Amino acid sequence: VASQGVTASQANLRIANCKLGATNFDQCDTTGYVIRVAVFSAPGLIVAALFVLATPMYLIGKYCFNCCGGRRQSPNFCCPADDLSAVYSKGDLIRPRVVLFLALGT
Repeated sequence: VASQGVTASQANLRIANCKLGATNFDQCDTTGYVIRVAVFSAPGLIVAALFVLATPMYLIGKYCFNCCGGRRQSPNFCCPADDLSAVYSKGDLIRPRVVLFLALGT
């Protein structure tokens, strides 16, 4: 098993895996650097792409099809009962405020 720490050969490298005395990119391992950047940035890019795709879908569902709470709050998820209004208990109204206060206030 390889050690988890920085090895002596890695400690002498700069950005793009260039040695400390390198004067041009021919002395660098740019392929290894690009692969390392891609591996570490991939999860963030995947989450960003899912967010960019999910947000318009949610907004279209909410405002065009009256789903996900809809334009007018009513019971049921995607087939709102137009004759019934949404009824929220006091706890349903206070709970998000308490969570927001705990998340941002501490």
